Amino acid sequence: MNGKVFAYSYGLVPVSARRVGGKWKVEDELACVFNATFIDDDGDGVFRLLVPSGLTDSLVPAWVRKPVD
Repeated sequence: MNGKVFAYSYGLVPVSARRVGGKWKVEDELACVFNATFIDDDGDGVFRLLVPSGLTDSLVPAWVRKPVD
């Protein structure tokens, strides 16, 4: 927003894996997905908030919603 990133999200899928010949081999993928979103609540580039979900409208900080002069 206005040249600043205010949030980023990750989707995580737990797996069971082991190293084979110097590479990871995924053996099982669990049937659950976890989302995590990091939010810069003050607009200073520090992502202080971590929420266990994807980004929703209610999570957008006030500094992002303010119009730029």
